[in-house]
Amino acid sequence: MTTAEQHLWVTVERSLGFEVPEQARQFCGLRGLVGDYFAAGEATDSESEEEWRSEALETIRLTILALKDAGYLPLATLVPTVPDDARWPLLCDLSAASERLSGWRAASGQPYRPFRVGRMLDFTVYPPASFVSIQVDNRMSMRTVVCILREMWPRLVEDGWVRRTRPLGDRAIALLRFVSLQTPKDAAWRDRQSAWNEAFADRGWAFADVRAFERAFRRAEVQLTGTRNGLHELRDSTPRKLPTVDDLLKPLRWEMDRLREVVARHPDAPPPQPGESVPEYERRLDALASGPRPSGHSRENAAPDPDGHDATRGTEGTP
Repeated sequence: MTTAEQHLWVTVERSLGFEVPEQARQFCGLRGLVGDYFAAGEATDSESEEEWRSEALETIRLTILALKDAGYLPLATLVPTVPDDARWPLLCDLSAASERLSGWRAASGQPYRPFRVGRMLDFTVYPPASFVSIQVDNRMSMRTVVCILREMWPRLVEDGWVRRTRPLGDRAIALLRFVSLQTPKDAAWRDRQSAWNEAFADRGWAFADVRAFERAFRRAEVQLTGTRNGLHELRDSTPRKLPTVDDLLKPLRWEMDRLREVVARHPDAPPPQPGESVPEYERRLDALASGPRPSGHSRENAAPDPDGHDATRGTEGTP
């Protein structure tokens, strides 16, 4: 990685507020987004070059967010607050000093953190598994580790990093194993039901209706894998359509267009804050632009909003 590329990713990470996984960097490179950023040198003047780089940087940022939200790449690393212990700030300062002297931090992309939690999707196993990894400085006590995890666990649940699950019943386990591993891959559901009833009638697990049999399997399939058709490849030879990169980026196309409109209306505004959505960013800029309301403010003397929104609404509670 060149020095210029290192500087680019440091800038991107500061904008996002989290580390960019290596897979995401490679993806942006293969899609030509990194090349577009450095092609800004072809601009005819410095102002055009700056505008070019800014737009290319925003495209990279939104692309990484889209891939992250879709779960297509390893996700961000969470860095929780560590209980007071003078060693950790000291180690952070020592690492920062070493970075300034040697530039090692910029090359590695990994600042010192005594505790970090990461999430990764593993497509090398089936069904694909989502793992939460915990990295802890070996000088940290077990009591501190447990304390940090207890504090951040609700956030992990809320953000979908861990799922609230419970063990499957014996019949559900047997049903998943029977359909996915013990019957022909393309067998009809009625044939599977007949074979199941014959094999498990003595346990009282027979199904009188083929639709009830299929529903019971699909319900257990979702409970085990977290998704519909999570075991599709083991029971059906019909190829399943996988999402393309364009499909993954589609939900953010509106957001990208809207962001350009917001920036056009507020050309001198500060950049979005890490994790700030476009609607939140827009409301914040509109509130800053409008300033405090004069005492004689009324609907009649309110300036019209360029997008046709009511200029007297939508600013209450905006920071």
